[in-house]
Amino acid sequence: MVAKNSGDVEKIFIDKSLCGKLTDKINAGVWAEDFMLLSFCDKSKICCINFARKLPTDFRKLEKLAALEPKISFIDLPGQVGGRLNRCLSLNTSKDMVSIWWSLASEEAWPWSPVAGDRARANVILIGVKGGKFDVLAYLRTECDPIHAAFSCQNPHHILTIESTPKNEGDNTIDSCVYEFYKNGVKRVSATSISLQAAVSCVAWNNAEDKLLLGCKDKSLVVYDCHRLVTQRRNIPFVPSEITWHPAGSVVFIFSLQGDIQVFDMALAPVLLQLAGEDQNESRIFRMSEYFRDIKLSHAVWSCDSPLNYVSDGDVACSDNMFMVFQDGGLLCNFRIELGSLTLGRIGPREIIEEYIKHNQAEQAVNFVNSINWNDDGSSCFACLSAVMNYLLKFPLTDKREGLLEETLGCFYTPSRPINDVVVLQYREPLSRWSRRFFYHLLRYKKFQKAFMLAVDIGAADLFMDIHFVALDAGNIALAENAKNKALEIDSELLSTETDSSSGVEDDDCISIEEENNRVENGSLNRAGLNILANQFENGNNTHDFVEQNAVTGQSEVAEVNGEAELPENQQNSAMVLPLNTNITQNPNVWVRANILANQYEDGNTTQDFVEQNATTGQSEVAEVNGEAELPENQQNSTTVLPLNTNITQDPDVWARANNIELETTENDGEEVIYL
Repeated sequence: MVAKNSGDVEKIFIDKSLCGKLTDKINAGVWAEDFMLLSFCDKSKICCINFARKLPTDFRKLEKLAALEPKISFIDLPGQVGGRLNRCLSLNTSKDMVSIWWSLASEEAWPWSPVAGDRARANVILIGVKGGKFDVLAYLRTECDPIHAAFSCQNPHHILTIESTPKNEGDNTIDSCVYEFYKNGVKRVSATSISLQAAVSCVAWNNAEDKLLLGCKDKSLVVYDCHRLVTQRRNIPFVPSEITWHPAGSVVFIFSLQGDIQVFDMALAPVLLQLAGEDQNESRIFRMSEYFRDIKLSHAVWSCDSPLNYVSDGDVACSDNMFMVFQDGGLLCNFRIELGSLTLGRIGPREIIEEYIKHNQAEQAVNFVNSINWNDDGSSCFACLSAVMNYLLKFPLTDKREGLLEETLGCFYTPSRPINDVVVLQYREPLSRWSRRFFYHLLRYKKFQKAFMLAVDIGAADLFMDIHFVALDAGNIALAENAKNKALEIDSELLSTETDSSSGVEDDDCISIEEENNRVENGSLNRAGLNILANQFENGNNTHDFVEQNAVTGQSEVAEVNGEAELPENQQNSAMVLPLNTNITQNPNVWVRANILANQYEDGNTTQDFVEQNATTGQSEVAEVNGEAELPENQQNSTTVLPLNTNITQDPDVWARANNIELETTENDGEEVIYL
């Protein structure tokens, strides 16, 4: 147990309750809440320990293992029997399967025997854990020698392996393979070859499993980006023996066998280390050999509390702990990293970018932004990109800063691998604002060529007009004309697109109108004649209320016009097809009168067609009713106001007669011009 605020060791638990029951040398083990699995070097068996009681969540209340009521059992493993094998274990995230694997190079020579079966030749085994029972689920023999194998953090049924696949002597090619457990079997679903200059000494995936870091025996590091499909290499001063990614995934710690430590970010830029103290003494490598002699590192792991997501009451500082175990001497070391309370104990992408900006390391910041995966962490990528753009745009434009700005925006607009469409739609609009800021930054420093190219990518006419005016001021007439022509071209394209879309809408409206009128037996009246007859039927005089439809604003006004309106000669005996806007649910009486008058005007008989509106289902039925329809007494003297659908652009003559307006038509350059 380690103190949260100081990092001092508070308590060490030593439990010997299993020592008498397990006499063989243990090679590896995994420990879950209610079970434990142990492998041995000399025996092809695995020890399964099931606990009747689960571990307490507060480790300060941890008791002896005997109090958890352990039950021990053994399972025979497939594979080679006998010999010393380094059997490694891996537990999946759902904690219902454990993988056991070993290297083919560690196997002894096979004795003469008939053809061995798949079970005897297996080197990867899956153990299922369910309800305190342990069973062998599947096994297989890999095609090549595995260097590393572990369950995926993203999919509990996937196993990620790194296999050495030399094609000839001196070749150090490896394969990154994915195996899937499905229907009591394991099969390989993908494999990616990576060429290296030297043999691999250590391997580690980041938590997102989109970056594979390889340590090579020629004192080099190689990171393979699975998303961008690119490989990056960097030399270091020692041969790496252990690689551990920080849980946040932004930085990685590299260890040598002698305990030397060096830290890099995910873009392989070195991160400086400094011991906590008054003296400022930064260094790229922290050498533990200066404090301990003759040490050999076995492995290093992060504490389960890393990274801290919040600062609780009483915390003095936020920190992460890394526990290191050394061979032979029994040395244990806790490497404590102070992160500070201002970052809330985080060391993620945003915190790394803030540190780079604070120390004016623009190149490292841009490379770090390009290494973030938009599909996995779009919010962090956009926040980091915004911080870098805001920082670079504060300074005068130079060729170096111009290239950094282009590279920063290029991680979204020209990625090496496609970005998810959902992510593109989410961040396209805010990133266009950064592009505009970069455009005006270029224009301010008379970078006309780059500004023109960026305006072409953005496709906005206003940017070309800005280039036009700035170029005129600078005396560049040719560029000003080109920019103006480009702006007019974009405007014309937008206008033609809007015209095409509006014409399509009008065609749809016409089709729907024709379909509606085909359902009515005798059609409808001209809107002007319908309003005249409706008012004559109500008050019997020559004063009528017409609705004047404003063709520009779409607003209606009620105007009182004296005199009798007449229909055009060519339309007095024809049925006008004009839809009625008045709905029965808005004013039933007005709707009934309008439809009665329409039929009276056309055939002059007392048989009318009424449309019964079904208030429940909203469906219309046509019913023929004999007899004269009478209006209610309280509605006979009221004035009916019906809106006019007829627009001046559809039929000017009908519109003018309906609204009692005189039109004059003249010709201007071969085109008819109508004056009101």
